[in-house]
Amino acid sequence: MSAEAPSGPESVPLRHRFGLQLLGWLLVAALVPAAAVGAISSSVAQDALEKELRGRLVSVVERDAERLDSWARRRRAEVRALSRAADVRAALARAASGDSAAGAELAGRLRLHSEALEFTNLLVVASDGSVLCSTESSTLVGRRVNQGPLERSELARVFDRARLLGESEFSDFSTRRLAGDAVDNGSGTPRALVGAAVFDAGRVSGVVVAELDDREVQRSAQSLVGFGAGGSIDIVGYAEGRAVYVTSSRTSGGGSFRRALSLESASLESEALRGGRGDGTRADGSGRQTFAVWRYVPSLRWGIVSQVDEAEAFAPVRRLRALSIALGSLAALFAALIAAWGSRRVSGPVASLIREANRVTSGDLSTRVRVEGKGELAMLAQVFNGMVAELQRNTEGLEGIVAARTRQLTENNARIRESIDLARKIESSMLPDGGSLPPSLKKAALVWRPLDQVGGDLAFVEPTPDGGFVAGVIDCTGHGVAAAMTAMFATAMCSLAIATHGSKGPAEVLRELDRRLERAFDRARGDGISLGMDVALVAARPGEPLRFSGAGVGLFARTSDNKFTTISGRRVGLGYGARRKQLPLEEHTISIDELDSVILFTDGVLDEPQGTRGEGLGRTRLLAMLEARSGMDIDKLLATIDAEVIAGRGERPQRDDVTVLGLSINRTALVQSKGAA
Repeated sequence: MSAEAPSGPESVPLRHRFGLQLLGWLLVAALVPAAAVGAISSSVAQDALEKELRGRLVSVVERDAERLDSWARRRRAEVRALSRAADVRAALARAASGDSAAGAELAGRLRLHSEALEFTNLLVVASDGSVLCSTESSTLVGRRVNQGPLERSELARVFDRARLLGESEFSDFSTRRLAGDAVDNGSGTPRALVGAAVFDAGRVSGVVVAELDDREVQRSAQSLVGFGAGGSIDIVGYAEGRAVYVTSSRTSGGGSFRRALSLESASLESEALRGGRGDGTRADGSGRQTFAVWRYVPSLRWGIVSQVDEAEAFAPVRRLRALSIALGSLAALFAALIAAWGSRRVSGPVASLIREANRVTSGDLSTRVRVEGKGELAMLAQVFNGMVAELQRNTEGLEGIVAARTRQLTENNARIRESIDLARKIESSMLPDGGSLPPSLKKAALVWRPLDQVGGDLAFVEPTPDGGFVAGVIDCTGHGVAAAMTAMFATAMCSLAIATHGSKGPAEVLRELDRRLERAFDRARGDGISLGMDVALVAARPGEPLRFSGAGVGLFARTSDNKFTTISGRRVGLGYGARRKQLPLEEHTISIDELDSVILFTDGVLDEPQGTRGEGLGRTRLLAMLEARSGMDIDKLLATIDAEVIAGRGERPQRDDVTVLGLSINRTALVQSKGAA
């Protein structure tokens, strides 16, 4: 064939042939959307049925698991409430002082609670392990749970864990129960123990232990809802150190808490009992395919498994799928016949054109399509060849330009990276370290996490000639290199202010720093740039109390008895050009005699996203975290808090520069210096 455009009488047969080809493709274009709509409709219907089934079964299991978990939490809460009762604490105190009648009087009052709460027994055990009272058996009174026959009992284990951990403890159910000072042969009703520590003046003075049977568990289990005619719900747990069925609607033989379960098997029950959760199609113990959902109940250390026969559950889905396949097969057969007819006329030239176009896409610009025959496809081949030739000429010219620009961008990026790395090294060198501390400080701990490689937060510790120190944190406006330069400049200005006004106290140092910053930033503000910062200073000198002043930054102080107090800074910033005659700052004093350490922090740590909604950490939660670990050394305390904050943030990005400075005060050095003075 020739590459010329068709003309003359031969153009009419060509148009007829192309019309037939076009007719074939139009048939395909009409059939494919119809088939696609049918397939999509069928798929959507199948997905909806499966989603409905999964959602209903998951909802049933999660509701049942929550019901059991709620019951366990309620029982724990009831025992904790008893442990906080004033008469329990008073009886333990009386018994500790030698009052032998305290236990008997308490037993009478607790017996009412035991009956109301359906406990089979309520015991109060002193911190030394002696049973003060029992509502069920007086033979236990005076016995030591951590000695003799009871030493290895479940009661001794619950007592030890509640006393040592200071929290409520829920034991496994067991068919063995307390009888006098020994353990019976295991023929009794399954029972469990719930213990809670009794705190008096901040120490554990005893443990309240409640004994309950499985009546309420069985009532809850019988109320659990199955799913379908072939559905079942099994609950598994631990009893006497082995895995057992708590209740089962599918299995038979063996009462509750007596039928054993092998944890080494690959069953869903063992997986749920090991803390697993999930759903999907599995084979049950008899080999039939089921759709199952399994969940873990943490408060009881139980697992719950619900299964429904797959044949029963997915029968409508299978019928719909079979119908869809049948209709789709007929449509596909019809489409295949039309496609085969059309491909003989069009597929050859088009396939050749596509093949060469793919070679061009992969970078081979030397390829050309062989032009054969006459007609529109031949004209398309000529146009394609001309386009590829033009593209080849343009590409050869652009490659040199791209290579040169790439080299230039690489060099520029390397120079920028070197500058940022140098700025980080300079900024890091200005941070305090533990090797150059004044004698008035035992330790200095620092958490410094800039948002970028460098940031606008800095901390410093400067010793004074008399053995004291001045320390502070600075939080400048903005982030990155510009904020880092501002922070380093502000640190230098702060050192000058300390040198000239340090003897007048932190508040006067901040006022002098504000005046210096206003003069320095005045010209930059004329260009529309907002510059300023929050600063907090703390100073200690021999013979004087510790003094603190903050502009937008607060302080936590820890006393020698590990209690925290909060001092808030004034809501003002430095260097913002307010033209104030007198910076409205306050200076706070803290006695050295009871002071253990102080913590300064910027607002970046308070803005760290936490929780499911990503709300900021906030001052209240930060203080609670510090108080929960108040006995730690300052360096370990800050490291632990920072790790917990990062873990709570999860995958969310950091919002601001984070700086926390902790200082452990050497009271002895300051007092000795005071005496020498």
